[in-house]
Parts: sequence; structure tokens; C-alpha cells
Amino acid sequence: MNDEVNRVNFAEIQQSIDAVYYETSNLKNMIQCQRIHKKSFQGYRNCFKGKTVVLMGAGPTAKRHKKIKDAVYVGVNNACLLPQVQFNYLFCQDFYMDAEKKHAILNYRKESCTKFFGIIPDKRIQSCRNTECAKHVRRCPKYYIIDGNAKTYYIYDLYQNKIALDIENEPLKADGIIFCALQFILHCHPRKIYIVGCDCTSGFFYESEITFDNTYMIEMWHEFKEYIDEFYSDIEIVSINPVGLKGLFIDYYDE
Repeated sequence: MNDEVNRVNFAEIQQSIDAVYYETSNLKNMIQCQRIHKKSFQGYRNCFKGKTVVLMGAGPTAKRHKKIKDAVYVGVNNACLLPQVQFNYLFCQDFYMDAEKKHAILNYRKESCTKFFGIIPDKRIQSCRNTECAKHVRRCPKYYIIDGNAKTYYIYDLYQNKIALDIENEPLKADGIIFCALQFILHCHPRKIYIVGCDCTSGFFYESEITFDNTYMIEMWHEFKEYIDEFYSDIEIVSINPVGLKGLFIDYYDE
């Protein structure tokens, strides 16, 4: 009986210790991001006013995209492999791809494209390593930041994960690189956003040995839709050739 009580007490104590650790970890995360984000994002608030922005993922439909004249292009990861567009901004945080694709990111339009490389906090990356569907996730090596001439940002650590009301002071929501790019775009406050290649399925517009199921992102997109309706209702959002996002924003099919 005493052994059973001791096991229960130990479990409760361990749970309390873990809770303190997680709170401390997230406090560290917040302090780090407030220092880094001021350098990375200051000056971008409302800088897209009156402009049209294309947010481009690397889903299969991206290869069908026809360039939109005079639009600002914001891409994620290997969307930079698309030959028909030139990105003004590129977001990356999960460097799971092969050496050739990493090289393409690091050397993409070095003088003309601003790169943002995300930092995945300790507990979150540990959780990824222990989760079957996220074992492919890899953090950005520090020398990539130098070689890619990139700015950096933090995503939320484990047990804290919110949409940032102010990206200059808060970590970014951690449910996928596309949402980090979206939070940046909203901070820049354009007139119109086109969403391209965010299929919320599996696979890419290019060949890859690693594929994973992105259908979970549909729920996150619905969360962002509510957030945008509340805080950025003046921004018109159009999904081009939507798959998983069909019916969420304004749908447009170019074929």
C-alpha cells in the first residue's frame, strides 16, 4: 500500500516539476524572441499597405501558378524552386530536405530576397523527435543563417502556441512554416492576399523522398480565418486552385 502511495506521490511531484519546467522554457522562449524579433521584424508593420501579396506553399498545385503582375511574393521552403516566379521573401524553419534543395534555399536570390529562418525551441524539437509523423523535422544549423544572410525568428515552444498579435514581441504560431509567413504578411497589412500551393494534402510540386500528410493544417487555416475576420477584415483573401481550403476564402480556379 505504501509503495503504491509513494508511486502516486512521485507522479504528482514529477508532474509539478514538468509544469514548472515548461513555464520556464516558455518564459525563456518569450525573452529570446522579444530580443530577436525587434531586429528581424521592426520596420515591416503596414509596409504592404495597398499592395497585393502572393503567399506560396510548395503543394502540388503550385506548379500551375501563373505569375501575378506587381504582386509581392512570399514563399516557404522549396517554393523557391518554382521557375515562373521570383520571391521577395522566403521563410524556412524545417531543414529536412536534401543537400541540393538546402543549397537552393541558401543561395536563392541573395541580393534580392529577404530570408527568415525560424528557430524551433528545445522542448518542441524534442517532441518532434518522439512523434512518428514529425520525426523528419530538423532544426536550422546556425551557419545556414550566416550563409543565407537570413533574419531569424522564434516559434512557440511546447504547450504554448498562439497566433501572434504582434510579431515584434511574440513567438510565431508553430503549426507549420506557412503560418509563420502568413503572420508576417498580416503584420505588413496588404490590401489583398492570394494563397497558392497550400493544398493541405501530401506531396509537393517537385520530387521528394519525404512526404507527409498536411491535412491537419485545414483546422489551423480555419483558426486563422477567424483571427483574420476579427483583426484584418479589410484584407481580401483569395485561394487559387484550392484543394483542402476550398470554401474557406474566395475560391478562384485558373483552369
